[in-house]
Amino acid sequence: MKRTGPVSLLVLAVIGLAAGIMLDTGLAAAGRPVFVPPITLAVALALIGAVLVALARPVRKAVKARTLNAIDPFYATRVLVLAKASSLAGSLIGGFGIGVIVYLLSRSVVAAGGAVLLSAASVVGGAALVTGALIAERMCSLPPGDEHGDGDSNAEKDAARRTGREREEDGRNDRRAGDSRERSDSWSGRVGRDDPFGPRR
Repeated sequence: MKRTGPVSLLVLAVIGLAAGIMLDTGLAAAGRPVFVPPITLAVALALIGAVLVALARPVRKAVKARTLNAIDPFYATRVLVLAKASSLAGSLIGGFGIGVIVYLLSRSVVAAGGAVLLSAASVVGGAALVTGALIAERMCSLPPGDEHGDGDSNAEKDAARRTGREREEDGRNDRRAGDSRERSDSWSGRVGRDDPFGPRR
């Protein structure tokens, strides 16, 4: 899976900025209060970023110790996908907060300082989420050398072990089949000698 690039984050931030401006403009035109992100949103975003880093720590330890078998690959994949989605969501929310700030500062009537601070807090929370998500995504990714070098060598070793086991199993089956044929021939010869109606010399 490709890592999240700066272009994707920038595009989503611009989309969020436009959405923030358009939402508050529409609310103001309809005579309704403009939307201001609550402080709980910024706190939640920062906590999610910290949780992502904590979830990625076991994967990072396994990668550094080169004991990948100790980590469930599905767990690592889930953390990686969650980190990637969180980085995109954080960029979108951060851009939305910037859009709200732009709208508040562009009004003829200066908005209350609390509204601007709350919007700035959402931007900081979005940036914290993006940072934590990118760190977690990096922690869950294999180094470039390991993706092609050690991974291939481990795969070759596993294939060699499987081939060796298959050969041993084939050898055992061949020996069992040979023993079975010998017993069958011996039994057939014994029955022929004991048969009173068999051919006599």
